Amino acid sequence: MTDEAASEVVEGAPDDAPALVLEGACGVEEVASLHQWLSGALEAHRPLTIDGEAVEQVDGAVLQLLAAFSLAAEKQGLEWRWRSPPQGVLAEGLRLLGLEGIVGAGAS
Repeated sequence: MTDEAASEVVEGAPDDAPALVLEGACGVEEVASLHQWLSGALEAHRPLTIDGEAVEQVDGAVLQLLAAFSLAAEKQGLEWRWRSPPQGVLAEGLRLLGLEGIVGAGAS
């Protein structure tokens, strides 16, 4: 995840919602910046689209953070969605950690 990528708007996102673009290796070193970005999305209470299509590697800590975000968003009634359903290593990681039911479909 890069700061530049995190500020993109994804075509087809609800009301041009801001999009978080995850790409490449999403490791534990990304957790702090990802947490800050997701916390800001919760505070702004705006719909969010997460694009994980270009994820090549993903750490369990990133998946746990996405799960925590999903639960917090649900509690606040905040809509979020995946640009497209998780696939590849992202889907496999969610499945292995038992998080696909929490994070797999998004909250919209």
